[in-house]
Amino acid sequence: MKRILTGSRAFFSGMEGFHPHDSDYIEIVEPKDVDFYYKNCKKEGTDCIFQNVRRPKDKRIRWALKYENPMSLCNFLIPEFAREFNITIEDLETLRPMRDMLDRRHQYLGVIYDAYIANGDFTLTDEQRQTAFDEYTKERTRQ
Repeated sequence: MKRILTGSRAFFSGMEGFHPHDSDYIEIVEPKDVDFYYKNCKKEGTDCIFQNVRRPKDKRIRWALKYENPMSLCNFLIPEFAREFNITIEDLETLRPMRDMLDRRHQYLGVIYDAYIANGDFTLTDEQRQTAFDEYTKERTRQ
């Protein structure tokens, strides 16, 4: 089983003003070890664990588009997750429906998604990262 940091910590750790209340992790589990396809969350203290069964990327993408909450787009934006499932920028483009359904609190993921598409790579410039962080903080300080 492999564990990968996801959520806002994966993008904003170390940035001034970033004070998350928990840590989110993806656990990649083998199909032979479980009887589910994707388990949304289990708590371990202040950690949230999202279990993803290792499947071919085309099946993983179809499952996400059909059954997962749009904010799980975050997983596909994590470079280490993308490498584990061989996700490409072209594959990200097929996930646009998830990007388009993000709620206000998760629009920062849309900023990251758009930057990856524009860059043609799973990287952010310092300016793009700051723009995504500004979007993240805006929605968390809104009264």
